[in-house]
Amino acid sequence: MKKSFIKNSLIAILLTFLIALTAVGCGPDNTDDPDTPDVPVDPVAVDLTALGEEIALEITEQGDYTADSYNSYKSKLGEAKALFNNAEATQEAVDAMTAALTEARLSLTVRRVVAVAGADKTLELEEGETVEIVLSDFVNTSGLSKITYEVKSSSDVLSLSSVSGGKFTVTAGEVDSVAFATVTITVFYNGENACQVEITAQVGGKTNSVPGLVPDDNVDTDW
Repeated sequence: MKKSFIKNSLIAILLTFLIALTAVGCGPDNTDDPDTPDVPVDPVAVDLTALGEEIALEITEQGDYTADSYNSYKSKLGEAKALFNNAEATQEAVDAMTAALTEARLSLTVRRVVAVAGADKTLELEEGETVEIVLSDFVNTSGLSKITYEVKSSSDVLSLSSVSGGKFTVTAGEVDSVAFATVTITVFYNGENACQVEITAQVGGKTNSVPGLVPDDNVDTDW
């Protein structure tokens, strides 16, 4: 009888211990307990892939771009680099910055090629005469790279040399009377037409400077 009582008591104590142990393991979160250190929560991962790829396309020199568009791009690039290295950056901010930097890069503007204002676009030549045309007298390429030229004549009465050193020559052929032709200068930037200038040339009869002028026999010119 005594042994049975002791045995039952030990079983009761063991069960009580197991129940208490289970309760501790399955109980409520004890992070609010001031004596229990907080467990850090991993932050949501931010995907920087697209921003990093856009930054890698960095254009390091102004080159042929306008100062305004390049300065705007460089400013946005600096902001993007700072955000890329910011451990507290959000995905929303990263996505917005990626779009803004891409837009700034695509908005870079090449300086314009323009015709020189006030340039004399007429030539007068005698048969066999050669004149030199300096391209910078007619077009301003704004110091651009990737510039090429094409020169053509509307008539075989004029012979044109190839462009060399920013110049070319125009040579007049033989004519029966006064002849007129147009010399067209086309400026290309990176293969695309950027500017075109036309020069009117008169061969023979230098005193007759107005194309198409025909004396009127009915007018008394003996002044």
